[in-house]
Amino acid sequence: AWLTLSGRVANAAGQRLTNTAAFLSAHQRDTNAANNSASASFQVQGADLALSKTAAPVAPNEGDEVTYTLSVTNLGPDAATGIEVTEPLTNGLTYVSHIAGQGTYDDLTGRWAIGSLAPGAAASLEIVAVVELGTVGSTITNIATIASSSPADPNPTNNTAATSVA
Repeated sequence: AWLTLSGRVANAAGQRLTNTAAFLSAHQRDTNAANNSASASFQVQGADLALSKTAAPVAPNEGDEVTYTLSVTNLGPDAATGIEVTEPLTNGLTYVSHIAGQGTYDDLTGRWAIGSLAPGAAASLEIVAVVELGTVGSTITNIATIASSSPADPNPTNNTAATSVA
């Protein structure tokens, strides 16, 4: 006799899952109890992406340029594809330019489409912005977030980075 089961894996990226079936009882005595169970295992793909961000200078004057440097690193264990980061500039900043070490950045939407990263690989983006007039005495906090990737990221706690200039 055969039994086929199907299921959907959820919240297990990067983990090894094992399913075990066991024979529990019969009307007749089993003469070989050693073959009464079987297991099947598989590795669920996952790629832990980590986002970091810096700003320089951290204490600009109005009208000064600030350079934001973002880095996304694939900590593994698998490759990641379809990686996108949202990095919209906060009020008080005006976009000047950018240099994407990998992928493309759209300054109108704030989307950085990185593409793919192998385990251990990293991609960087530099964005230059001018501190707008009227911001004296203000703290400007800019937040970037990993918006999407495949396979699922098993550790979303390192998918957001914020930097402030004052």
